[in-house]
Amino acid sequence: MGDGILNYSIAATPIAVIDFETTGLSADRDRALEVSVVRVEPGGATRKLTFDTLVNPRRPVAATEIHGITDSMVEKAPDFSAIWPALRSALSGCVVAAYNAYFDMRFLAAESERVGDIAQPPYFCLMYVRSLIGIGTRCRLDDACKLHGVA
Repeated sequence: MGDGILNYSIAATPIAVIDFETTGLSADRDRALEVSVVRVEPGGATRKLTFDTLVNPRRPVAATEIHGITDSMVEKAPDFSAIWPALRSALSGCVVAAYNAYFDMRFLAAESERVGDIAQPPYFCLMYVRSLIGIGTRCRLDDACKLHGVA
């Protein structure tokens, strides 16, 4: 998945921004409900939604008050094993970024392991990068969006 990435300069590194919505907070017990990937190609000019799907967790949905996803919304969605080849492809050749990378990467690893693969691409956490690039201190994603006028 991250083949050759470590040989790229920072400016030449493709980035896959990933986001998981889940049935809960534990990657060991809970399951993915939705996965989205936006690829940012070198130079930053090209941003493309590469992958976005609901996922049937094969169990009752929880935390609807957080993500808005209900049982009926995922009832006919594919399970993770069905989406894994396309998700793997969307992440291929990229460094992965996520706003709370520790959460998202735990779910990526757990879900990929459940389907007999192990995804451990290089990654960084956008929440902690905020102070490094001078756009504010670490905060929740919804707070960061409000601060920067993102709906």
